[in-house]
Amino acid sequence: MKYLFFFVFLIVSYKGVSQKKISTYNKSFQFDIGTSFNGSGDLGGFVVYSEYNKYFKKHFSYSVGLGATFHDNSSISNNSIDERSLYITIAGLEVLGKIGYSFVKTNKHDLGVKLGVLIRYQSNSTDSYETDYPPYNGYNVPIVIIVNNEPQRSLSLGGIAQLCYNYSINEKIFVGTSGSFQSDTNEDAISKLSLTFGMRFN
Repeated sequence: MKYLFFFVFLIVSYKGVSQKKISTYNKSFQFDIGTSFNGSGDLGGFVVYSEYNKYFKKHFSYSVGLGATFHDNSSISNNSIDERSLYITIAGLEVLGKIGYSFVKTNKHDLGVKLGVLIRYQSNSTDSYETDYPPYNGYNVPIVIIVNNEPQRSLSLGGIAQLCYNYSINEKIFVGTSGSFQSDTNEDAISKLSLTFGMRFN
């Protein structure tokens, strides 16, 4: 019986030490990679970003990060006879600052939300087009007229809302997932879903 009590004591002590060690790591650095959609979802792509995070209270944190999104699509269908695709590419670089609150924060699990602001630099090749058909265009074939009404380069301010979950593999290493939605003064709405790989430190 005394060996059983000793074994239980060791387990409790080990868990106590583990909790203490994990709780002392209030800083972390993470790398995220995933998929993202611009607008209503018809312009797909991917997102990558890195982030520094620090807990200043048990459930409250702040973070700063740098990220990039890449979206592309073709707006005119093509066929095997005649290539008529109009290719669209939108790429952006972002600097973000966020405040987070963890609903659940244990040794293994961290579930919370983050709200923040961002500055986004974007390069945009989006074009508008219309088709004129004969005989109104004076030709015997349809004519596609391409008009670019969007600025090629823009700098905008925006906001972001994020739901994130991290699972601790050990005291320092964690993995997770997050989903977010953001909008900015350039009227870009971007949704993201990514995987997280991170490390804690002091």
